[in-house]
Amino acid sequence: MRSTTITPEGRRIRRWLIGAAVAVVVLNLANLAWRALDVSEVVVAPSGSSYGTNPEGYAAWAELITAMDQTSSRLEASLATAALDPGVTLVIADPFLWQPPRPEVDALVEFVDDGGRLILVGSMPPEVSEALFEVAPTLAFAGPVTSVVLAEEEATENVRVVEGAGWGGFTDAGSGRGVVGAGGEFSVVTHSRGRGQILQIADVSILSNGYIGRADNALLAINLTGGREVVFNESIHGFGGAGLWSTIPERWRTVLLLLGAALATWMIAVGRRFGPPEADRRDLAPERRAYVEALGALLGRARQPQHALEVVQTAGRQSLGARLGSNRSPAELREAALGLGLSDEETTAILADDLSLERKKHEARLLAADQGLAQVIGSRE
Repeated sequence: MRSTTITPEGRRIRRWLIGAAVAVVVLNLANLAWRALDVSEVVVAPSGSSYGTNPEGYAAWAELITAMDQTSSRLEASLATAALDPGVTLVIADPFLWQPPRPEVDALVEFVDDGGRLILVGSMPPEVSEALFEVAPTLAFAGPVTSVVLAEEEATENVRVVEGAGWGGFTDAGSGRGVVGAGGEFSVVTHSRGRGQILQIADVSILSNGYIGRADNALLAINLTGGREVVFNESIHGFGGAGLWSTIPERWRTVLLLLGAALATWMIAVGRRFGPPEADRRDLAPERRAYVEALGALLGRARQPQHALEVVQTAGRQSLGARLGSNRSPAELREAALGLGLSDEETTAILADDLSLERKKHEARLLAADQGLAQVIGSRE
């Protein structure tokens, strides 16, 4: 029979996958239950998102702006179709996977040239840096934890010390001006372009919920806005439009789709097929020898060796008679049995009529008769 079920290794893998899926479901149910009981629910959003109340989010900055009688809003549409007012301050914070198409980059350049105020936090895509700056600042992954004001500007008014996690620092200001920093590195760099201004913050943690209340970070956050309406770009974090999928680079999307197809193929390959296993041939009735042997064993287990011996003897005599023809004498049957290679004990066990034996002798004769019968039937097959 050809089996279409999975192998033992496949079953182990399937059990692991099922266990992992159950664990994910249980964790999500527990999370939902916890959130239902917790009135102070934390809104988890990507780093730099003004929706997030988690430590990496920027919701506290948005609330601070409102508390200062300024207006803040969120942009979930593409920059290419947003038609931004040059009188606002646009915030692009920690875009991570953002790879803007050319129309968005052009819209950003036009916004600044027309007088817009642009705040860039963290690492920016090369397309944006090349389009906005004559010489872009060089960003290192590590930067100063504690920074001081290096130059007096609107953004640094009344600011003395800024604290962060040290998640980035500009090793040079490029064509801009470093206004906050320490140890030869800059945490804040300002640029002038057209009628607008660009302010870059190297360390994304400085304006985050977790750090905005430290040192003079909150004052810096308000100064950066320039007293204007503040628009947080949330499309780069997956909000609005096609969602997070649209923010993933096309090459990465292709890889993820191929990995998904490979995973589906693998799961089909190791998974259980539909329906029972397919037989190689049609099941036939049991062979006579197997039937007789099974019946004899059954009667033997039933503690009836005498009845079992009668069944085996009858089958043995019928098999011998079928070879010689009907109405054969016991002597002819005995001669035929010996001619087939049966021993005297096996021949006697099949042909003897004396059944008044002790139980142990019945069992011994049953075993000999069964062996002889198997040899008689085997010689016919």
